[in-house]
This record gives sequence, C-alpha cells and structure tokens, in this order.
Amino acid sequence: MTFRRLAFSNIKGLRRKYAAFLFSSVLSVIIFYLLASFVLHPDVVNGYVAQAERVRAGLRVAQYMIATFSFFFVLYSSSAFVRSRKKEFGLLSLLGATKRQLSRFVVIEHVIMGLGSVAAGLGLGIPLSKLMLAGMSKMLQVTSPIRFMVVMPAVIQTACLFMALFVVIGFITALQISPRKVIALLREHQRPKTLPSYSPLIALLSVLLIGGGYAVAWHVDGTTIVSAMLPVTFVVSAGTFLFFSQATVWILRKLQGKVSFMYRNLNLLTVGDLVFRMKDNARVLAAVAVLSACVITATGTVYTAQATFLRDEEVSYPHAVTLTISGESDPSEVLASIHKVASDDKVKITEEVFLTGLVAYDGNDGGARLATLIVSEDIYNQWAKEAGRPEVSLEGNQGALLIPWEAKPSEKDRKPLELSFHGKAVTLDAIPHPFPRVNWVYPIGQYVAVDDALFQDLLKDADPSEQAALISLELEAWQKSLKTGRRIRETVPDEHLIGYSSRLESYEAHKQMYALTAMIALFVTGLFFIASGSMLYFRLFGEIDEDREKYRAMRRLGLSKAEIANVVSRQVLVFFFAPITFGASHCGFAMKALSNVLRGQDWPFLGVFRYALWAIAVFSAIQVAYFLFARRAYVREVFEAPGT
Repeated sequence: MTFRRLAFSNIKGLRRKYAAFLFSSVLSVIIFYLLASFVLHPDVVNGYVAQAERVRAGLRVAQYMIATFSFFFVLYSSSAFVRSRKKEFGLLSLLGATKRQLSRFVVIEHVIMGLGSVAAGLGLGIPLSKLMLAGMSKMLQVTSPIRFMVVMPAVIQTACLFMALFVVIGFITALQISPRKVIALLREHQRPKTLPSYSPLIALLSVLLIGGGYAVAWHVDGTTIVSAMLPVTFVVSAGTFLFFSQATVWILRKLQGKVSFMYRNLNLLTVGDLVFRMKDNARVLAAVAVLSACVITATGTVYTAQATFLRDEEVSYPHAVTLTISGESDPSEVLASIHKVASDDKVKITEEVFLTGLVAYDGNDGGARLATLIVSEDIYNQWAKEAGRPEVSLEGNQGALLIPWEAKPSEKDRKPLELSFHGKAVTLDAIPHPFPRVNWVYPIGQYVAVDDALFQDLLKDADPSEQAALISLELEAWQKSLKTGRRIRETVPDEHLIGYSSRLESYEAHKQMYALTAMIALFVTGLFFIASGSMLYFRLFGEIDEDREKYRAMRRLGLSKAEIANVVSRQVLVFFFAPITFGASHCGFAMKALSNVLRGQDWPFLGVFRYALWAIAVFSAIQVAYFLFARRAYVREVFEAPGT
C-alpha cells in the first residue's frame, strides 16, 4: 500500500472526525468564491454596475478576513487531529515508519483534504453564485441583471489560495510530530488523569473580572466607549477563560460534595466526567464563548445601524418629497400632475403642504443669501384649515414666521425680520408659528405668512421669476416608492425647478450600502459561528478513544446503552451551550453600551437589544442543529466499538 492510499483510507476511516472540519473548510471555499466572483466579475470590473467600486472594497476586506480566519482555523483543527492520533502515529512508528515518512503522510492527508474541500466548495459555489448575483443586482438597482458566468479568475484565485493554505498547514503540522518513544506514543491515552485542581481565589477573580467588565459596559457613554472598548474586551475575555478553567471546576466539585444531588438519576457519572472535560477544554470553550459574543454583537450592531439609519433619514428628510417651483409654471397644474402620478402608482399621500408666494431675500443682498418664501395670510389659512393646522391672524406689518420643526412658539422669540423684495425693503414684526416639518430645499431657508393687504402690495410688482410655490409630500410606504418619487420630480421642467429634496433617493443610495454590509456581515459571521461549532466538534471527537474505554467499563458495571446515551447527551449539551450562553450574556452588555451611545437618538436598551435577540435566536438554532448532529454522530461512534 502506498502512502497516498494509506492517507486516503485513513481519512475515509475517520470520516466522522473529519466531517465538521471538511464542512467548515468547504463553507470557507464557497463564501470566498462567492465574494471573489463578484469582485472579479467583468461587469463589475468594467464599471457596468453602479455603486460597484464602493462595494468591492468591503468585499475585498471580507475576503482577507475569511482567508486569515481559514488559515488559523485549519491550523487549529490540524493540531487537534495530531494530538488525538498519538496512538496511531505510535503504531506506525512501531511498524517502522520514520519521522520523515510520518511527516509525508500528514502532508498527503492535507493535500487530499484540500483537493476535496476546493472541489466541493467550487462545485457548490458556482451555482450558488447565480443566486448571489441576482441578489446583488436587486440591491444595487441595476438596469439589467449582472450576468451569471463562471468567473475563471475567481476560480483560479480560490483554488490556488486554499490549496496553498492546506499544503502550508500540512508542513506546519508535520513539524509537530516529534520522534518520541514508540511505547510513550502507544500509551499516551492510557495515562491516568489526575483530579483537576482549582483555586477558589482565581474562580472568584473570574467572576469579578466579568462583573467589572459588565459594569463598565453598562455605564459607558459616547465619550468613553472608545477608550473602554479594548480594556473591557480583554478583561471579560480573561475572566471567561478563568471561569471555564477554574470556576466551573469549583462549581462541579461543590456539586460532587452534595450527596443528595449526586445520587439522583445519573448525576454521579455526568458531573464526575464534566469536571475533567471542562478543565481540559477551558481554552476552547472560552474561545468559542468570546467568538460567539463577537459574532452575535457584530450582527446585532449591523442591524441596529440599519434601523438607526432609517430613523436618521426620517429626521433629516421629514417628508418623502419636497419641491420649490418657479411661478413660471402653474403650481396648481403641477400639483394635479403629482396627484395623478400617485394615483397611477397606487401610492397614498398621507400629508401635503402646498403654498404659493413670493421669494424675498435678507436685507438688500440681492439674493446672495438664503431666500424667504412670503405667503399671504389667506393662502396659508386656506391650507391650514384643510390640513387641520392652527390658522393665523395678522395685520399691518405683522408676519408669522413658520417654524418647520414643530417647536412651541414663544413671545420671547418675536423679532423684526428685514427682507428685500423687488428692490423694496420689507420690515416685518415676526411672530413664530408652528409649521409642518418639511425638507430643507436650497435656496429657500424659511417661510413667513403676511397680511393679505401687504402681500397684494408686493404681488403687483412681482415678476413670474420672483414667484414660487412649495409642494411637500409624505407618502405611505415611502421605502417602496422610489419610482413614484422620480416621476413626481419629472412633472416639473428643469428650468422651472428651484429646489428638490427627496428622502426616497437618499434612502435608496444608503440602503444599498447597508444591505451589502449586512450581507458581508452575514457571510463572515456565519462562517465564524459554524467554525466555532466545528471547534467544539473536534474537541468532542478528539477524546473518542478514551471515551470508548470509559463507556465500555460502564457497560461492564451494568449500565444500559440508553443510560450511557443519556450521560453523553447531558455532557454534550453543556459542552455546546455553555459557550453560547456566555456569548449571549456578553452580547447583552455590549448592546447596552451601544444603546448608551445611541441614547441621544432616543434608543432605549430594549430597542437595541431586540436586534441582537434575533441574532441570538438564529445562532442558537444553528447551535441546536450542530448539537443534534454531533450528539448523534458521537453516540453512534461510541456504540459501534466492540464491547459497548
């Protein structure tokens, strides 16, 4: 038998141990190819896709993150496999294999796994890229969908990168095989384990570190979050490791001292074995807990940012569409055309502001500064009556300064307002008056209602170019009304349009970037989370030989297969869900810190945390699926051995 055949047979025989590793590796290849196929797609490279350049930078960063993470993940997995196969390497040494041959054997194994991962990843990634390109086309609002094609540069880049990754890690792993004595290698798994030691003081310190980090996160604000972020992360991570290595052992040893608890059901076997498992796997459990916290927090933060962006859009643009048009167009005809567009598109107008007036400027600057729209008392009251707004009563040189932020007017804010219109100075006694929030449209910066007699006096000298109208609309389901907004804009000729402001177009442009950010975050965090589950899977199966011996002894003592399966289920349950419980807890306090930063935008903690809850629910579901798969495979592997 050649070394290649031996390596292939070995992988086939240890398929359950390799399952999670290969699954995560294939997933890494798929995600990397999907991102590369978009970045290197001819339509994107040649600039046929709008917004593509801004998107490509983020996708490249995601590629680097996936490649870096894949390297360390595969390196960890390979090291774990080597540690779990000391007996196998000892047997090969006993049969005459040299260190050079063992190293070659390990490298060949990695090449075979690399070829399998790349082939399966590209085989699945290429058809999946069609779905991704369709989704990208929709998010980027391209006029014609991005073509589906096999992007050969992406295929070559993915294949070369991951094959090089597996080969390099194969050589690194081979260096870990030291020429130890054959007997020592064969008896490695037979060495009796000593009862894990623990320090109550260190266990208490772990709780204090986590609690201290939580306390800082709870009270941090926008001015201190940057300086507190890294120290809190370090302190909580250190506390998490110490908790799994010391506090869990202390808790389990205390439980062992409670006779009534230990002799109930199968607690004696479950707790006794967990003491060793928690101590041996403290680093992995802590790493998975911290990684889970980062993944869940990042996902919750991305979706909170999207929700914050939506609120910011509504604050920055109070109305969906606002236009100011020159008097050279008939404002009534324009408004009628807008109503027809909305009716044709089945879009309901929920609020409407329609005022016609004159354009004046501050002092005698001739229009160098912001303009003021002067409307008559009669026109304003006619609109206010229809809109259910308070009317005004003016006389002489009084003016109602319309405050478009729903501010409560005060007599203290009364002030003289000096304007220039048609070369004539106009001085008004301006009284603040509430007015609907409308979009700010340059050059008109404020609105004022004046007495009818004064307005008519100004109107008689006005040219059509000095007259204007304000049309501001709020649309129902405005997020889906971009086409309607563009059609409304087209109702006014460019030469007659003074100013235009649309929440719809601003929202659409930013939504694309946030949607793509969310997609990248989903890819990367999904990979990280599945990989963290794989790390637990590796550790579980890394001790399968010792566990077989242990469960075989239990069978000789009279335990049934069902009872042993029950013990296994309890241990695997703790193994898989203790880290994600800590991760969810860490995430909760991280989101509290985020809510403190967003407090100025009226974001309560529960309003922010609900987005993290969605992430926790999704990742918990993934973890449940992983747990069920791992438990079934582990129990089957244990009971397939003779004697169990």
